[in-house]
Amino acid sequence: MPHYADREHVISLRKPELVRLLLRFPGCRDSKDEHHFLQFCRLVEAIFHYEFHTRLERIKELYAPFDPDCAYEFPLSQALAPAHGRLSDQARQVELLLNEIRYLLQRANFVRLERCVLEEAMQRTGRWGINFVVNLKLFEELELYARGNTLVLEKRPERFLGLIPEQGLEVPVYDRVVLIVRYKQDAKLPRFVDKRRLYVSMFKDVPRDDLELLVPGVRPRIQPWDVFKIGLPLSIGIPFFFWKLMVGAAFKLASGVVAMFNSLGTFMAPFSSGLRSYMGYLSTWQKYLITLLQCLLFQTLDNNLGAIIHLLDEAEEQEFREVVLSWFFLWRVAGPEGWEAASLDRAIEDYLCTYAHLHVDFEIEDALEKLLRFGLAQVDSQGRWQAVPLLEACQRLDEIWDGYFRYHNPLLS
Repeated sequence: MPHYADREHVISLRKPELVRLLLRFPGCRDSKDEHHFLQFCRLVEAIFHYEFHTRLERIKELYAPFDPDCAYEFPLSQALAPAHGRLSDQARQVELLLNEIRYLLQRANFVRLERCVLEEAMQRTGRWGINFVVNLKLFEELELYARGNTLVLEKRPERFLGLIPEQGLEVPVYDRVVLIVRYKQDAKLPRFVDKRRLYVSMFKDVPRDDLELLVPGVRPRIQPWDVFKIGLPLSIGIPFFFWKLMVGAAFKLASGVVAMFNSLGTFMAPFSSGLRSYMGYLSTWQKYLITLLQCLLFQTLDNNLGAIIHLLDEAEEQEFREVVLSWFFLWRVAGPEGWEAASLDRAIEDYLCTYAHLHVDFEIEDALEKLLRFGLAQVDSQGRWQAVPLLEACQRLDEIWDGYFRYHNPLLS
């Protein structure tokens, strides 16, 4: 089965949009099939929602001691104290939590970014014309995941009094980015930062060259042009200081009052230049910080437990899309003779490209594995896949759903 270097697994369609798209499939059958197909989709949605809700409760239990936003304390949080014999348990619990989050990231079709991608972004000037640096030594855990690498056309305004006209520039952007951070215990941080916690954040529309802006503790790097603007008053003030010193020597024989004021002006000159340079430095630093705050304000989707819930919802929707698409094409297109996995993969990708304008590398192996788990398809000895009929598929899904809550024991009086 082909894998495309320029495509991702993510299917950017909401569940209702996907269902409506499939109901408009050429050669649609009667309204009875449409009714049962809608029930089929509801059952698939309910099963995944139940399974992911169960996983969410497990994640909440694991995350509670490490949640920066937890509003209450409980005995489990005592495991965070650096007491002898508790560190191994704490590390094990952190690893269990990280594995759960990584599972959701994988199900939601996020790809982990290597550390070199962040380091390269720190070397490039981003959208705002500013370089930022990150102290990577502060972090015990620093993981970045991205999804949706697209090109966005941005307009750059004219500069230098219109000598450089307005330009359109294609900027590579990540549609979604997830950041996981945990600090080292000996990291020097502000007092309001709890080094015992695990921080999770989700962002949208992040330019690749501005990736470092998302990392806590980022600091602007002063640009050469700003160094020139800051140092200009001081470079003018120092020669002026020596000039005044020479003038003061020339008036050495003048009256005491004149000499006093001349000396005062001589020694105030470098102080004034230094003050202007310092104020210019503060003004430039403030401009950079405002730019950073604006970036984070408009690009942050959620934080900590809210980000995990957001991520879980993304994973649940991706699972739903894969199951519904793969079963639907086996049912409506492959026919009784069935299809090999490669043919099914190609048919789904072509359909999404033609009717939804989505260039997707469909994850066919994972989709077929879920069909087998739910009993919605079968494969013969020649590797050809056949879907079970619609009504039988609904019955099997209904049995799975009933099995979650089945209780046969009689109630005690």
